[in-house]
Amino acid sequence: MFKKRFCLVPTLLLTAAAVVSFDAAAQPAKEPIRMKMSSFTTPAHFMTAHLKEYARELTEASGGSVSVDYYGAESLGKAAEHWDITVEGLADLGLFCAIYTPARFPLSMFVELPFFSTSAQSSNAVVRTLLAKNLINDEYKEAKLISFYTTAPSQVFGNKKLEKLENFKGMRLTGMGPVWTKTWSLLGGQSVAMGWPDIYLALERGTIDAGTTSWAASKGWKWQEVAKHPVDISVMGGFFCGTLMNNKSWSKLDGFTQARWTSVSEKYSMRFSKAYDDGDEEGKQAWRAAGQEIYVFPAAEKQRLAEKLLPIWQEWVARNDAAGKPAKEMYRTYVEAMKKEGKPVVMKIPGLYKG
Repeated sequence: MFKKRFCLVPTLLLTAAAVVSFDAAAQPAKEPIRMKMSSFTTPAHFMTAHLKEYARELTEASGGSVSVDYYGAESLGKAAEHWDITVEGLADLGLFCAIYTPARFPLSMFVELPFFSTSAQSSNAVVRTLLAKNLINDEYKEAKLISFYTTAPSQVFGNKKLEKLENFKGMRLTGMGPVWTKTWSLLGGQSVAMGWPDIYLALERGTIDAGTTSWAASKGWKWQEVAKHPVDISVMGGFFCGTLMNNKSWSKLDGFTQARWTSVSEKYSMRFSKAYDDGDEEGKQAWRAAGQEIYVFPAAEKQRLAEKLLPIWQEWVARNDAAGKPAKEMYRTYVEAMKKEGKPVVMKIPGLYKG
């Protein structure tokens, strides 16, 4: 009798294990949380491939708990609407650029100022330091800024030679926003606002003297076909852009996934800016292939331009300082970051710049 009872225990355990195993097999696999990543870039834009890869890596980094679906070409909203559609939850993640809603991001617009840097990666290093010091982070309280990048600086592509400060007088150049208008005005030129598709024809017909954008974008718009004098000048900084995440969507992620996504996003923050610099090199090659000589604006003349444009920086600092924002500390941080990168500081604000 004792032996029978003893033998019954392992039998019951085996039976229970079989039941648990059967129940686990019968349970359907847990479906991943589906999240939407929205972008305004077109299929042909070189950033689109990087953004799709970013979405794929975020999905993989979640270990199967999240699936990030990419929606591009403004399918969920216009470029200027991406901040709102992400904050309001129409998209879980959204690409945005501060230039589309400048009043909302006065500190992030810092990177747009004249002669800010000569590459997207240099500007990226500055922004990374500003964020590390918590100097611009308040502008993103309504959403989670999970990645950021800076675009390449703007060059000048025209049908008139630009070799010195005086050559800008009377020129009609493209520009978007008040900083551009002020820049060309101080140099004796005139800012002309027009849609990107219209600039090609305007250059061809001579209704404008020059278009301004990055090397990469100039190639995309085929300006090398209608402009004869490309000038390497980096006259304006690039734009601050990034990937936002809806705060509620971020809170749905477990700690493991949040940590993995932070790591992946840090990698892509650098990759995006490098993509712009790589695109610039390809853009230069396109101009050379078209038989156009790239003129490098002389350093001495660039310094003369910088002296003319210094009021734009001074006004930016004064305006934001008066509004209680850390503009002076941002400028000092900018100088430190540029020197650490081994890059020149062209705009030296009296009283703030230390050599």
